[in-house]
Amino acid sequence: MTIKQRIAAIAGGVATAALLAAAPAQAIDLSNGWALNGKFYFYASAADNNLVVTGPASTGPVAGFHNSRNYLMLSGPVASDLKFKLTLDQRTDAGSVFVKHAYLDKQLANNMNVLVGLNGTPYIPWDEKNFWGYRFVEKSYLDFWGLHSSADLGVSLKGTNKDSKLQYHVSVMNGEGYNNTGEGRSLEFSGRVGFALTPEIQIGAFAIEESNEGGAAANADSSTKVVYGFFGNKQFLIGAQLLLDADDGDPAAGGDWQGGDGLNIQGHFNVNPKVQLFARHDIINSGAAAAKDQTLTIIGAGMDMGNGITIAPNFRDYDDGLVGAASNADTSYNVHAQFKF
Repeated sequence: MTIKQRIAAIAGGVATAALLAAAPAQAIDLSNGWALNGKFYFYASAADNNLVVTGPASTGPVAGFHNSRNYLMLSGPVASDLKFKLTLDQRTDAGSVFVKHAYLDKQLANNMNVLVGLNGTPYIPWDEKNFWGYRFVEKSYLDFWGLHSSADLGVSLKGTNKDSKLQYHVSVMNGEGYNNTGEGRSLEFSGRVGFALTPEIQIGAFAIEESNEGGAAANADSSTKVVYGFFGNKQFLIGAQLLLDADDGDPAAGGDWQGGDGLNIQGHFNVNPKVQLFARHDIINSGAAAAKDQTLTIIGAGMDMGNGITIAPNFRDYDDGLVGAASNADTSYNVHAQFKF
């Protein structure tokens, strides 16, 4: 793709996002405390288009204009200490609508809730909201590399201690993810524990243990472990996630992760209340025979346009560690946009 074509595609994305900014942005209030919210992801890209249809790289940008993801959320109180949430998730590339969330949220104490049903897993939603922050640009670390799902069917307990320095979220779930049918042969135990050493410094760990992953008797137990830490204040945030011993089963049963490890470094810098620079670098190795290091780098700027519109011009580079015709490495120049109400 020529420089002229790249500039034209990016300029078109900026113009589209600017036009969208005229739309109002507020939740639709229904009766008795119920509300309807939405999030919609768009992007324009000038990409090499060396991507394959499977694997992590398949989530990468494709040249042209796209509406990549849409969410509608209905939530409200059932009783004074009981809420319900329903989230519909539509992936425009697949043309399918999934139920991502359908759960009851019961408050057990001031700082403790239990969630029952199709609810968020302990780590990925937390990373998306508190650490990475740019889900409309790309999935968070574990999600992008296919190591866990952002939601699943089961029971979760989450909360903090009185001063909120200690946070916890533990779950017992199917382990199949929200858009897959549970096969009923395994259970997944997962949990995240975080601790605020100071108002600026947080550390924590996340672990998954699943018995008989995939339901096949020959499969070994699967597991994944992550430790993380970050420093953040009103001006900037920087931190890292260290992936340890990612294993999804016996190689003979088709497992892709066999003692895999990796590192993610990411952060952002607030230029002013409306503009934020962000960057991320992933390196990962599945641990499978003859596996190569894979990397993902994203550098961009998030711009709050008002009225629920955020645009994020960004550069992205994916490298699968292979060379020549076998490689699916891809470089792209993109403008991503999110509209939410």
